[in-house]
Amino acid sequence: MALYYFHFSDGSTLSRDDCGVECANAEDAYLQAFTTTQEMWSELLVKRKDPSKCAFEITDEAGRLLFQLPFAEAVEACRGNSLPVAVPENSALFYYDTHRRATVAQAELRAGFAEVQQSLSESHHLLRRLADFERPAPRGTV
Repeated sequence: MALYYFHFSDGSTLSRDDCGVECANAEDAYLQAFTTTQEMWSELLVKRKDPSKCAFEITDEAGRLLFQLPFAEAVEACRGNSLPVAVPENSALFYYDTHRRATVAQAELRAGFAEVQQSLSESHHLLRRLADFERPAPRGTV
C-alpha cells in the first residue's frame, strides 16, 4: 500500500491533505477520489458552494502530481451509471517509477537477508566454539 494525498480545490483555494490515504495503486486512488467527489457534491450544495468548480489534485508520497479530478467530470461519468474507466494519463510513468523503486527495494531486501544469514551462521559457529570451552573437563584430568 502506498500513501496518496487528496488536495482539495474549491476553484480559488487549495486545501492540502496532510494525512493522506493508503491505496493499493494509482488507479485505486483515482477511484477513491471519484467516490469522494460524489459524496461531497451534495454537502457542497448545502453549504451553497458550486461543486462544479471543485477538484481533487492527487499526489504521491514524494509530492508529485499524479492527476487531477474535477468534480464536474465525476458527475458527468455518473450519468451513464458506471464507474470511470479512464486511467490518468501519466499513470504509466507512475507505474514505471513504482516498479523501479520496488525492484531496488527487493534487491536491498535480498542483500539484507544475505547479511542476516551470514551473521546467524557466524553466531552459530561462535556459540559452538564457546560450548567447547564451557564443557567441564573429564574427571581425573586437570
